[in-house]
Amino acid sequence: MRARTFDRPVPARAGHAMDLVAITITALTLILVSGSGVPNPKTVEASPEARSRPARIVLGLALDRSGSMQTNGGCQQLPPAAKAFIDYFDEDSDFASLTTFASHSRVDVPVQAPFKTLIKDAIPAICATQFTGYTFIEGGLRHAFEENESLVPGHAPGALKVIVLFTDGRANTFQDTFTCPPALLRNISGTDFGDQALLISPVTGQDLCYWGPGQPNLPCCPGLTHFTPILGGPPQAAYGTGCGARLRQEAKDRALQVTRSARAAGNVIHVIGLGQEGIDLDGDFLAQLANVDGVDDPPWPEAPQPQGLYIDVPDASWLRAAFKEIAKQIIASR
Repeated sequence: MRARTFDRPVPARAGHAMDLVAITITALTLILVSGSGVPNPKTVEASPEARSRPARIVLGLALDRSGSMQTNGGCQQLPPAAKAFIDYFDEDSDFASLTTFASHSRVDVPVQAPFKTLIKDAIPAICATQFTGYTFIEGGLRHAFEENESLVPGHAPGALKVIVLFTDGRANTFQDTFTCPPALLRNISGTDFGDQALLISPVTGQDLCYWGPGQPNLPCCPGLTHFTPILGGPPQAAYGTGCGARLRQEAKDRALQVTRSARAAGNVIHVIGLGQEGIDLDGDFLAQLANVDGVDDPPWPEAPQPQGLYIDVPDASWLRAAFKEIAKQIIASR
């Protein structure tokens, strides 16, 4: 199978041939990128009974609803595409969850069955108010992974777990505990470009304070001067010259670390990117998240990690076709 770019009906993207691990699918988690600072009133709880029965597919869906979705047609085209996607799965044999992320991430529908009505009702659809904020890909992936792993242990041995991530932008936000003082859990964003640093509430997604050229510090967290890179190395300045690029790189590194943990636990990750590669999207990074062709396999002699599909979609009107392609791949693997 090949990773695909939808710059015409369903063209193949050269150089991205790959094989998917052939195991049974157990759970599906849907993740949406969400920047709204208002808690989603449609968040629901899963009953113990719904989480304890056997299943073939466990699906985690991650959908981006950041502010840029208002300007590229994504906020109009994503809701019907995601709803059609979820209809491909069987509530009698599959599990699914929905997470949304933008400046912060949240689980809107915990992993459960039945799931179709709950997920469809929770998918954001109001462009002006439900698509805002930056791009916290790490949070969306982590919530989807946690939902897939939260099912009652042993209820579906040998099942395939799948995470499907949709985004229209570049990772620019990550989460850590910073000594302000006191020590506080916060999201921090390098925003989309330039030298800027923004602290964000991890609960509501609201902006807390901002650093830009000429300011002495982050006023809502004056003790925060540096952060510790997830991949090791010396502490990095959280603001000042070059801070935007440093924060954006850290956001990518932390998202990749989540996918490596998820794949090590047996999750297959598929990614859809909306936009132009090299302009709106970092295609190499998104292909790494999916581990296309084993591009992100560990360098040490361990078993190769599951390989997924990455589809780049330059035009939002083709989102439905991209989601259909992912659904076909998942169903063929179970």
